[in-house]
Amino acid sequence: MATRCSLHVLRRTCHLYNSFASSPWMFTSYLTPVNIKPNCRHLFSQEILGLDNYQRQRILITDRLGDLRPKFIERMKSLANNDRIDRIFTDDLKTMAYIAAHKEEIELVQNMLIKYHQQDNSQQFNTYSFGPVVLRLLYIMKDVDTALKLFESEETRPLFSQVTSYIILMDMLYESKQYDDTLKVFQIVTENETNIKYPNDCTTIAFATYYALNTAEALQNCQELLKACLNLKLQVSNRALVFAAMLALKQEQPAIALEMISLRDDSFQFVLKNLKVTLFLLLCKLFNQIFLLFFYKTTVHYLQAENVQLVVFLKSYIT
Repeated sequence: MATRCSLHVLRRTCHLYNSFASSPWMFTSYLTPVNIKPNCRHLFSQEILGLDNYQRQRILITDRLGDLRPKFIERMKSLANNDRIDRIFTDDLKTMAYIAAHKEEIELVQNMLIKYHQQDNSQQFNTYSFGPVVLRLLYIMKDVDTALKLFESEETRPLFSQVTSYIILMDMLYESKQYDDTLKVFQIVTENETNIKYPNDCTTIAFATYYALNTAEALQNCQELLKACLNLKLQVSNRALVFAAMLALKQEQPAIALEMISLRDDSFQFVLKNLKVTLFLLLCKLFNQIFLLFFYKTTVHYLQAENVQLVVFLKSYIT
C-alpha cells in the first residue's frame, strides 16, 4: 500500500514538473497575483476575503486543464457569442471564473455571467453563488470598474446579493480610494438587505471611508449611521468606533468623539483607553485624572492594606 502511494506521488510530481516545463506561465500567472505592500495594514486580510483559497483553486484547476486550457476558452467563446445556444452550464462558468487571466478572458466571464443569469435555471437542483468568486477574480486582477459595473447592472446584480460579495466589493473600492463609490454600494446594501440592514463588516468599511474623507459632512453622516445602528440594537465593531472617534477628533470635535467611545465598556487593546486620555487632554479635564493615576500607581499596595474601598473607588474613577 505504501509503495502504491509513493508511486502515485512520484507520478503526480513528474506530471507537475512536465506541466511547468511546457507551460511555465500557467504557474507564474497564478501563484502571487495579489501584491501586498510591506508594512501596510489593510482592513481585511486575504484569508477573510477568501483570496488565499481562491488562488489555490486557480492553480489546481489550471493544472487540471493543462494543455486543454486554450481549447476550453475557445469553446466558451463560441458558447457566449452564439445566440442559438442559450445554455451556459454552471461548471463551465465556474471553471472560467477560476482560470481567467487576461482582459479578454475577463470580458468572456462577464458575457457568460450575463447569459447565465438570463437563461432559464428552473431545472437546476442547486444554485451556485457566483458573486464572491467573480469578485475575487476581479480583485486579484485589479479590475475595479468591471466589478462595480456588474454590481450596478440590473441584469447581474441578483448574482451579487450575498454579504460576502458586499464585503469584497466595498473593500476593493476602499483600497482603490474610490470612497464615493464605496458609500454608494453601502447605500444600496442597506436598502436591499432584508436580513441584516447594516452588516457588521460593511459598516466597518463605511466608517473607515468616512474617516478617509475627513469632512464635516462625513462626520455628520458617520453620526447618523452610528445612531441608526444603535436604534436597531446592532453591535458596532470596535474598529468602527475607533474610526468614528478619530474622525470626530480630526474634525476638532473631541466631545463627540468622547461620547462615541463611551459606548464601549470593554477595552480594545488599550486603543480606546489611549484615545480617551487624548480626548480628556483636549477637553482640559485630565488634571485630576493624572493626579489620581499617579497617586494610585505609587500607593496602591499601601491602600490595599488600609482601605480597600478607596482602591475600588480610584479604579472605577480612573477607568
